[in-house]
Amino acid sequence: MVGQINVLMALQDVGPGDGPTVLVPGSHKSTEIHPRLEQDGKG
Repeated sequence: MVGQINVLMALQDVGPGDGPTVLVPGSHKSTEIHPRLEQDGKG
């Protein structure tokens, strides 16, 4: 048996008006720089 645990830790309060949480499989392997990081000069 292979077990898996998924955890979502909100770093800020999340309310109903914030919309749904979207999990994109494989997105952690992306080589693209996040636009906000690029804009802040941290990318």
